[in-house]
Amino acid sequence: MTHTLFINTQAFGDCILGINAARRYKEEHPDHIVSYCLTRQFNLTTNDGPGGVGEVLEVLQGQSWLDSVGVATFSPQGQIQGVKLNREEPEFKSIDNVIMHYRWFSDLGISKSANFEVREHISEHTLQESDIVLETPSEKVGDEVIRVGIAGPLDWNRKLQSESLRIDILQLIKSELESLHRPYEINLFGVEVANFTLAQSIQLLNRQDLFIAPIGSLIHASAALDVDTITFGSVFPVEYDCPEHYMSRGWHKSISAKPENHCGSYNCVVPKNSTTADIDRSPGNPKAEFGFWPRNCPFTESKLSCTKSYSLDQFEAQFKEWINVKYK
Repeated sequence: MTHTLFINTQAFGDCILGINAARRYKEEHPDHIVSYCLTRQFNLTTNDGPGGVGEVLEVLQGQSWLDSVGVATFSPQGQIQGVKLNREEPEFKSIDNVIMHYRWFSDLGISKSANFEVREHISEHTLQESDIVLETPSEKVGDEVIRVGIAGPLDWNRKLQSESLRIDILQLIKSELESLHRPYEINLFGVEVANFTLAQSIQLLNRQDLFIAPIGSLIHASAALDVDTITFGSVFPVEYDCPEHYMSRGWHKSISAKPENHCGSYNCVVPKNSTTADIDRSPGNPKAEFGFWPRNCPFTESKLSCTKSYSLDQFEAQFKEWINVKYK
């Protein structure tokens, strides 16, 4: 029996895209064993301790198309030294194929680039499919309560460094929902606002009608759970990794940096470890010179990153559109 091992070297958002590449592989090879591993260096950004690996593995273990999950270790030269899976049957001892998910593979070609390393194992039609799925034991709620989730201060300020914008958005949400004269909840997500594991947070996230946050793992999780999203993009074009541009299901909108504080050509992310990265936007994902969330940028007039130019009116337009579509 063929045993294929996927290994993710990045973060939980990349895991969500990566396990869906594994899902497509499993759909085309249902008789194969499919395992998914993290590395010991994996860091869950909302849990900067060693428990983060276990929390992610708990979520991955709940995905029906993954036969086993675990941790892979590497030598300093980048060779696989060991694989520890949660299954010990003989058929899990040998590995026939290894598919690496490394670098920020959602940056170029949106979630389709999660399929890049698996393309030789799946059909062209399946390669182009970009919807994502995440399974959780909680059920959707069919009552009259409007539930809106939003990332807590840690995620918001780590990425946008704008506590005032987060507070303004919370106040606007409250005001608009009260005007509907219907029961509502506003739920904050993050380890700093609730003592939940990642799996428990995802169960609660599944009960939301809308989730609002900077682009990251919980936005991808929301889209995979069929929760509507409003996403604040990173310095990359929103077309690269926001659900609006890879999901065919649900209501998803993205917010881009304002043109007046933008160089117009994404200069800060054009230099990459590839000679054709500035003209070749196909999946493959060369590493960007700058990170997702730089505070400063030499290419804007203000010398601040374009992601520091988000304003309440941009969000207000999208939120009111969601209310009009869903409740008016």
